[in-house]
Amino acid sequence: MLVSNFYTAREHKPPWLQQVPPKKPPKPTEFTAYELRVTNLSDSAIRFEVEWRTSEIKLSGLLQPKLVRADLHNFFGSWSVSSPVGEFSFLQFRWDYFRGNYYARTGWTVEPNGSALFSLTPSGWPSKPLADKESLAVAGYAELYVPFVRSPEPPYAMIPQAEAPVPVLLDATRHMYAGGNIYTQPDRLSESSVPLATGMAYNEVEPDQPLGLRDAIGVVKYLEHLKTQGLKAPSDGAMELPSEDRAQALIDLLASMSDEPAEIEALNHMLEQLGNRVRVSASNHASSN
Repeated sequence: MLVSNFYTAREHKPPWLQQVPPKKPPKPTEFTAYELRVTNLSDSAIRFEVEWRTSEIKLSGLLQPKLVRADLHNFFGSWSVSSPVGEFSFLQFRWDYFRGNYYARTGWTVEPNGSALFSLTPSGWPSKPLADKESLAVAGYAELYVPFVRSPEPPYAMIPQAEAPVPVLLDATRHMYAGGNIYTQPDRLSESSVPLATGMAYNEVEPDQPLGLRDAIGVVKYLEHLKTQGLKAPSDGAMELPSEDRAQALIDLLASMSDEPAEIEALNHMLEQLGNRVRVSASNHASSN
């Protein structure tokens, strides 16, 4: 479900650009961060995932449609999620690119009547070239999911977490501060509410159904995308996937593939071009020749 817009920014002037008297301290770096608190009102522990999608990126006030993914990793540094007992987990963001925009997912399992804090916070210590830029702002929107999970029983299929919509309370806030960082003691801190898309704190989130891993995999559509976008279009695929996860990932993906003849033909054509002898039949089962 769509939650709200978000806006994050880092306003910075290196000392050599600031017109201040010699004895006056330089202006501290200013930050704008976004936080979403999700409270689980169901009777079961639920894993929630927030997907962040960018809609606009500005560097020193100028739109940056070609900002590379490494710059977003650099800008945000890390994401954080807090458990109901106040524990924080800091993990590296993974931003991916699709059709002109970037997106990333973060997730946390929340116990009944517990809450988790999903935070999108600029890094206070970016490396070059961002360290020398006056400002960087990233705007977009956040979506909340109740993703399907893997069954603990063979054949370890993907299953929904709930049979009915999951009730939640949502609270989105914007934080503005200068110096330090939001988790220590910044020089100043102001908070303001961010309007929710539904206009209500109480919402019910439909659990994802394991049909095609959220969307049936379309090889034909992917090939058309490659033709129009050229060499910039291919995603990382399995390049960064740990080797121990690849076998199960292959099974998951084949199980979620469309059985339309055109899709089967397109996949087999790609396998042939790659020099692989494996082929997929037009039935509901994969087979190798």
